[in-house]
Amino acid sequence: MTQEKYVQRTFMKYSSDDIALDRAGEMVLLSCNEALARGAIEAGVRVAASYPGSPLPYVMDNLAIAASAYPEMHVEWSTNEKTAYEVTLGASMAGVRALCPMKNVGMNWIMDPLASSQLNGTSGLVIVVADDPGAETTQNEQDTRYLAMFTEIPVLEPSTMQEVKDFTAEAFELSERLMIPVVLRVMERLGYGREPVVLGPIKHEVRKREARYVWNTAWNLPWPERAAAARHKRFHGEVSRDIEEMVGSLPRADAVEKAVDEHSFNVLQMSKGARLGIIAAAMTYPPLVEAL
Repeated sequence: MTQEKYVQRTFMKYSSDDIALDRAGEMVLLSCNEALARGAIEAGVRVAASYPGSPLPYVMDNLAIAASAYPEMHVEWSTNEKTAYEVTLGASMAGVRALCPMKNVGMNWIMDPLASSQLNGTSGLVIVVADDPGAETTQNEQDTRYLAMFTEIPVLEPSTMQEVKDFTAEAFELSERLMIPVVLRVMERLGYGREPVVLGPIKHEVRKREARYVWNTAWNLPWPERAAAARHKRFHGEVSRDIEEMVGSLPRADAVEKAVDEHSFNVLQMSKGARLGIIAAAMTYPPLVEAL
């Protein structure tokens, strides 16, 4: 495809058909909701459940449109965020990829099952949370990153619409590899943005794979080693070698930290002779670069 066609395509009016477009390299104009849905589709998402909250309800609308092209997908509005999370948690326990979008206060509703599932082992489970600094459209301006630290799960923070799509797809890979839920955090302003996005390939084979129960090796252990407190100690490497061998497939804190710290999405930009370094993420990064 020529660069001229890229440019022409970029400024065409968005069509909902673009969400399921199976042409990697095509450039389209996507909103945050559309980019999130597209990233999940490219990752081979099979189940999506949510309760509506600004600015993310249209993620589900776009996935519902895509479901007409991919009948293996299940997309539902749930009674509340806790129900939605448990639907997607059950799907991930069956070995299929699942997405659960919500607004920031929705994270409070899922803390009970989330705190337990973090220790049980999941597969391809992504929670998308929209935070609202300034509380423009929600009850408060809580910071999801503190709840993520409390439950000891990783957070990815995109700063552009291209990163929204790419980080969504990569969050599924991280979750599946580490056997732990992964949070993708967007902001209110990013949630209402729109930018050109280059589409990637769709992993049809992942979406079509057979659902099967992912056996939790922790249940092989005798009591009390399989209790939550024992599994939490194991998460931090505080168990004997024989117990470690019996539950080797469950997530480990050091593996999670290493995977996030060494990920290619962490970019180091150096200026010759620079004496000051600034660490930035999410929506703080673009204006920082502009100011510099």
